[in-house]
Amino acid sequence: MGMRRLKGNLINLSLVILLSLSGWTGIRASELPKPASKVLLTITGNISRFNKDDSVELDLAMLEQFDQVSFVTETPWTDGPTRFTGVRINQLLEFVGARSNSFRASALDKYWNDLRDMDFEKVPAIIAYQLNDKPMRLRDLGPLWIMFPFDEYPELATEKYKTACVWQLTGIDVH
Repeated sequence: MGMRRLKGNLINLSLVILLSLSGWTGIRASELPKPASKVLLTITGNISRFNKDDSVELDLAMLEQFDQVSFVTETPWTDGPTRFTGVRINQLLEFVGARSNSFRASALDKYWNDLRDMDFEKVPAIIAYQLNDKPMRLRDLGPLWIMFPFDEYPELATEKYKTACVWQLTGIDVH
């Protein structure tokens, strides 16, 4: 095993231990691990925990440490029922110490959408990193995509929620 891979595994193990011991609430800002590979998501704004300056940077391995949520739903952008797997948005916001559940989601192509007045405890939105049980690639509108379970919650099949499905997600700025 190479030194880089060993270091990444140790960082990920540290994250698991911290999350287990802390119950999500006891982590101090200085204890958040840093990504060991390519940063996929940067969270800024009204947060209380950081791992770089005034932000939290997350790589795929870090996102995979959260409770994994999967659902199958049809979307306007995929062919037929599609399985999305990722992390619940409310869990991620809690992890970074977000003081609000309103945020601006930004994409690689500079598209953005303000998600406001959404109860992410009741609305099980995820930041998906797998599409049909495979890591998402850029051509799959990944590597990260905000997704809602439209089939399970038909009341979410509105323009408000569809425009909130930011694909190629790179940033969240908490208001």
